[in-house]
Amino acid sequence: MDTAMQAMMDEYKKVRADTQSVVTNITQLQSQLNENSMVKEEIDEVKDGEPVYKLVGPVLVRQDVEEVKSLVTRRIGLIKSELAKAEARAEELRKKEDAIKDKVMAHQKATAASTAARAASGSA
Repeated sequence: MDTAMQAMMDEYKKVRADTQSVVTNITQLQSQLNENSMVKEEIDEVKDGEPVYKLVGPVLVRQDVEEVKSLVTRRIGLIKSELAKAEARAEELRKKEDAIKDKVMAHQKATAASTAARAASGSA
C-alpha cells in the first residue's frame, strides 16, 4: 500500500472513530431527553400545592412545583440544543467519510489503470 493510500485510510479511521463517538453522544442525549420529557409529563399533572420531592443522595427534599417545571423545561431545551449540535456534527462527519471513500476509490482506479498501462507496455 502506498503512502497516499495509507494516509487516506488513517484519516478515514479517525473520522470513523469520531463519528462513532458523536453517535454514542446522540444516543445518550436522546435517552436524557426521553427521561426529562417523562418527568415533565408527570410534573404537568401535579396540582399547585401538592408536594413534589427530589431525591438528593439518600434524602428526599421537598421542591416547589413551579420551580421544578421551570427547571425541567429549561433542561429539555438545553438537551434539544445539544442534540441538534451533535446531529449536525454527525452529518458533517458522515459527509467527510463519504468524501474520503470517494478519494480512496479514485486512487484505487488510478493505481489500477497505471498498473494495467505498465503491464500493457511491458508485454508489447
